[in-house]
Amino acid sequence: MSAPVKSCYLRSLEHLEETPNVYLPDNTPIYVGRSPETGITDAKCSRQQVRLCANYVEAIVTVQQIGPHACGFNGFKTQKGVRFVAKHDDRLELLYGKHAYEIEFIPPPSVENFALRKRSYESETEETEKKAKMLKLDN
Repeated sequence: MSAPVKSCYLRSLEHLEETPNVYLPDNTPIYVGRSPETGITDAKCSRQQVRLCANYVEAIVTVQQIGPHACGFNGFKTQKGVRFVAKHDDRLELLYGKHAYEIEFIPPPSVENFALRKRSYESETEETEKKAKMLKLDN
């Protein structure tokens, strides 16, 4: 059994010396965007671009795009108002392709917990690969 999570941070992957980590308190929504704290001055990034809410018991962070421009979540574009569940080491870009951060729980959740929480799209991918058919092209 792993130790309970004591804190959670949004850790910047860019300009590591200049940009401080953003603390995410337990079960308290935090809005992150263009501000002196993040060092983001890009006008496309709203002051309240993303809503984040950490859950220390489950070691997850709820991510919701609030601003008008798309964010990035693990390489995919987000849509306004759609919620995603982030885990330790997941990647969040406040604007798609820019201002990259990583979710970091301290202490990190155990590897066993990750194995038990298989992502839903992984099981769907396995099923669709088995059902896929090849299309024969005549040249």
